[in-house]
Amino acid sequence: MKGQQDHIRRIFDTKQIDYKEIDIAAPHCSDDKKFMQEVVRKASPDVQAIPPQLFQDEAYRGVCSVQTVLLIGLD
Repeated sequence: MKGQQDHIRRIFDTKQIDYKEIDIAAPHCSDDKKFMQEVVRKASPDVQAIPPQLFQDEAYRGVCSVQTVLLIGLD
């Protein structure tokens, strides 16, 4: 997971895409974790709701992948 996060972070930085990372393991982010799990389950019931997941504002964009990041960069 850490490697995926680092890779996606480098792509965002290279393409100068603003982003905000949320550590859902942190106790103060329990609402963010619940939000992420609920949205992912609704959007893709067969996808396990574990990080890293990508959102654009509150719109779910999918599991963390290079293809997803590139699509977000096009918006």
